[in-house]
Amino acid sequence: MTTGGAATTSAEAAASHPTVAATEAVRADRLAGRQLHLVTGARVRLPAALGLRSVLLGTADEGWVLGSGGKFRMLRPDGRLTTIGPQNTTDLYVTEILSDDVGRIASSTTAYGWVDVHVVDLDGRHLLDESVENIGGEVLAAHDGRVYVGGGDGLDVLEEGSGSAVRLTTRSVRLVSVEHDVIFAQPRKSYHRWGPTSLSDPGKLRWRADFEPEALSPDGRHVVGSDGTVRAMADGHIVRRFPVATDNDEIYRYVGWASNKRVLTESVTGGRSRLLACAVPLGTCRPVGPRAAQVSVPTSHAGPYRTP
Repeated sequence: MTTGGAATTSAEAAASHPTVAATEAVRADRLAGRQLHLVTGARVRLPAALGLRSVLLGTADEGWVLGSGGKFRMLRPDGRLTTIGPQNTTDLYVTEILSDDVGRIASSTTAYGWVDVHVVDLDGRHLLDESVENIGGEVLAAHDGRVYVGGGDGLDVLEEGSGSAVRLTTRSVRLVSVEHDVIFAQPRKSYHRWGPTSLSDPGKLRWRADFEPEALSPDGRHVVGSDGTVRAMADGHIVRRFPVATDNDEIYRYVGWASNKRVLTESVTGGRSRLLACAVPLGTCRPVGPRAAQVSVPTSHAGPYRTP
């Protein structure tokens, strides 16, 4: 793969598990400090060139997609580090995601009720630069040339090359899963309850509950909320609760999925961040990974990354 003229540098990447080969890009379920944690149990240390505050967007066929120091980059399993393109470090409200088909990076900035949307492929080619009017909106998903922007005005879809947005629903939307044909929207006259309906044909909510949905499990059977609840997608009943940060905490807490049976959540002790893995539906929550000043979970499995 070429990078459209972007510089390529050598980098050190050490894996602590013998099953990681130089040609594989094993899925990373989290980044803690400067270590990628792979689903095989292996760990890959980030090269020094990425700095101290990297974020993990997800895993592509060629390697791990990261944002760091004002650039999007690809870290390949053999240790090579390539630059994809610039990262927005100027605007205050920025959302960055790796598309569900892991071929594009979509990002959005929000100001004065408008959402500016930008899409590049992993070679750094610009595919979309458009704006859509949507109060509180942000990029929630991208797949197969379509970008989904959700917010208080509803859900809009932008298509690469079309230059226009189509509104799919006027209900407030918070979560989109293209793979599972699901969106979470609010009832018309309720500002604290959310429920699922179809992305392809939004209609009546299958159920509704007083919580804020954050991410679907990879198999689509459960949804995790920012309130520390895991609910069954079939009927919304709570299958487990786990500890989350209180409203008095000033830093954003990550909530996502390591697998179909493990929720990841961030805790902070003494000013230091750490990820907890909580078994679903039953089991204890235990620390995973080293204590770190920066943690993130991949957007392709755990919802949009938000800057703390």
